[in-house]
Amino acid sequence: MPAEVVTTQLPSINLELIEMFVENDEFEDGLDFFRCAVRGMIAELTQNKLDLFSTVRVVDGDGLERMHNEMEDITQEIWTKKYAKEIY
Repeated sequence: MPAEVVTTQLPSINLELIEMFVENDEFEDGLDFFRCAVRGMIAELTQNKLDLFSTVRVVDGDGLERMHNEMEDITQEIWTKKYAKEIY
C-alpha cells in the first residue's frame, strides 16, 4: 500500500515527551511513535463504533425510535446552548 506524507505541528512539550519515549527504547524513532498513535486511535474509534452498534442491535424497534428521538433532542439542546445565543 503506498504511503502518504503528513506534516503536523505539535507543542514542543509533546515532541520532548516523544523523544523521551524513543530514548527509553519504547519506540524505534519518532515515526514509529506516530504510526503507533494513529493505529491506536483508529482501533479505539472503530471499537467505539462497534460497541455502539452492538448496543443498538439489542434494542427493539420502539426502543430504537425512542433513542433516536432522545439523541435528536440532546443534539438540539446542545446546538441551542452553543449557537443560538450567537444568532439572537
